[in-house]
Amino acid sequence: MPSAYLHLGAPKCASSLIQGLLNESSSKEIVGPKYMPDISKVMMTYSPVFDFSDYYTQEMFNNMKQALPDEDLLFSCENLFGVHTHRENSFEVSKEVLRFLFQGYDLKIMFYVRRQDTYLEGIYNQDVKRGETRVFEDYVSESILDNLNWYEVAQNYSEFDLTVLPFERKAIETGGYRDFIDGLYQWLGYKVEVDNLPHINPSLSMEAMEVQRFANYMMDAQTAYDLSLWLERHSPKKPDEKHRILQNNETLLEKFAENNKKLFKEFMPAFDGGYYWS
Repeated sequence: MPSAYLHLGAPKCASSLIQGLLNESSSKEIVGPKYMPDISKVMMTYSPVFDFSDYYTQEMFNNMKQALPDEDLLFSCENLFGVHTHRENSFEVSKEVLRFLFQGYDLKIMFYVRRQDTYLEGIYNQDVKRGETRVFEDYVSESILDNLNWYEVAQNYSEFDLTVLPFERKAIETGGYRDFIDGLYQWLGYKVEVDNLPHINPSLSMEAMEVQRFANYMMDAQTAYDLSLWLERHSPKKPDEKHRILQNNETLLEKFAENNKKLFKEFMPAFDGGYYWS
């Protein structure tokens, strides 16, 4: 039985960088499973929320299934992660898709998680680049915070062969900038040397984020989007820059402390997870 390797995100955990590297010819040559960028993009386009019982949706996935070769395959689609900040989680739909699409494959899933406070800040930054106008406090107050229970998410996907890794450098073994890339390749069973990592889909600096949020009010959608691309290039968040725009983040960490401890104990026992609850 061939294996299907699915990198599932999470969003704002370097997924764009991983997908960019997998699209490079050098990656195709050194990674064993055949990367399927076209099908990955289709899954990204039509997820995370759709009606899987819809006739046309089923036809689309039938066509995707028929296009899968009988060999080891690799996919990357963070939209199927199924976790949302402002609507109900949809990983039940995601799992239904995975069961259908990868029947006949030994499905192996990997995703990164990051601490809930920095995850919220990262998602907000991304949403501002795509038109969000609320200030961060309002954005958080209207979020469904219980959706960010990573232990519950991991339990839901544990029916598959699941690997969960912590995104933060403090919790990764070697502490380097490229550790999340190494983690992906190690999961695939390969040791790969990748230098000069690009910065793809970066978050905006604090100043640029406020400029963009104001532009979302004042400009038409296309012009505001074009501005976000310019700001990405000219005013990105530096790797060592800490936004910490979430007030009382200790309260949020306390909310998830017990579940984060369970997460590390059951799914990431090799890592020191103290950063997630202290």
